[in-house]
Amino acid sequence: MGTPKPLIVPWLRDQLDRGLLDGVAWTDATRTRFRVPWKHGLRQDAQEQDFRLFEAWAVASGAYRPNIDPRAPSIWKRNFRSALNRKGLRVVQDHSRDSQDPHKIYEFLGSEDNGTAVDSSADGSGREESQDGTGWSQDTIQEDILDEVLGNLALSPTPVSQERAPPADPHQVAQLFAETEFEVTVFYRGTQVAQQRVPALGGLRVVGRQGQSPGPAVELVLPDPGVLSDRKVAGYVQRVRDSLVPGLHLWATQTELRAQRLGHCHVYWGRGVLPREDPPHGAVTKEDGGSCLYHINEFVQEMIPFLNGGSRSPQYVLWFCLGEVWPNKDVPWNKKLVMVKVVPLSLQLLHDIGRDGGASSLDDRDVDLRISDSVPDLITLLQDFCESMDTAPPASQ
Repeated sequence: MGTPKPLIVPWLRDQLDRGLLDGVAWTDATRTRFRVPWKHGLRQDAQEQDFRLFEAWAVASGAYRPNIDPRAPSIWKRNFRSALNRKGLRVVQDHSRDSQDPHKIYEFLGSEDNGTAVDSSADGSGREESQDGTGWSQDTIQEDILDEVLGNLALSPTPVSQERAPPADPHQVAQLFAETEFEVTVFYRGTQVAQQRVPALGGLRVVGRQGQSPGPAVELVLPDPGVLSDRKVAGYVQRVRDSLVPGLHLWATQTELRAQRLGHCHVYWGRGVLPREDPPHGAVTKEDGGSCLYHINEFVQEMIPFLNGGSRSPQYVLWFCLGEVWPNKDVPWNKKLVMVKVVPLSLQLLHDIGRDGGASSLDDRDVDLRISDSVPDLITLLQDFCESMDTAPPASQ
């Protein structure tokens, strides 16, 4: 039999008494309050020691096997926080946004020594209840968004030529949210002919035929144009499919969405809920490293005024025109032979939470916008995230 999983309360008290982890310490003589470093994983000054306590609990609880499982600091932190919530510990001071010393002060409550105390604000699954009892608290949602939704973009590797490999552990992959997916929709002359959700791990390759894509990227094969009633159009679409070898490669890095065309078929891109003729747009390069289509910092900067009701929503939906120059004012997008729409679901999730909180892109000054209390907190978190990124959005290639 393996070593039984320890109870977190006595385990945590032992860690505090030992005092071996930097920044993890008792804050009062009665040993009821303690501090824990709480740094956002995407901060430029984030280091491994900032997550030592979360990692130690992941190891002790059996959730992480060093040198076997990929490192996942945001998941360790989420699991640690959930474990404390279940055992009746509460945050009494939140300094996680302190630029110099981000941390939280926790307090032991009730008869926690036996590890059985349960906080009324958490159920058996570790979910923190909101005040109306409907599910996750807003603070928890917002913290998870920044730590895991934006952070997990880093789990999508750059192209094989840059010698980065995707996480190999299927258990790690299974824990990721929908942000590691692209929703891809294919249009032939304005008619939707396919829609599919594709994992972003390893990247996405849009190809004309199956088996044309080497490497870890997931293939999305353009449908047979036989579905079209116009045989002349079908013939031209088939020519595009034939020229697409070895495909259009799209992938996410920690800070960017990038694309590279790998065959003879020229590809043009744009952004917007609907295909737009105004910038940003351009041709997808064939050079190593591809073209930067969107910088995550740009999304954050666009989200803040959107949440304040003073700007349109971020334009994070990507469009690709295959085999024809685009945009072209003489030919609307729905007359193009092959158009591919790609939605990064991580950004859609964050955008939808802001919209559900009351954000609007209406430009009518007579509209009295009502913004929920959760939105200013989300704005602050987004500003903190933006400040943690040292580099400004680069110009599109």
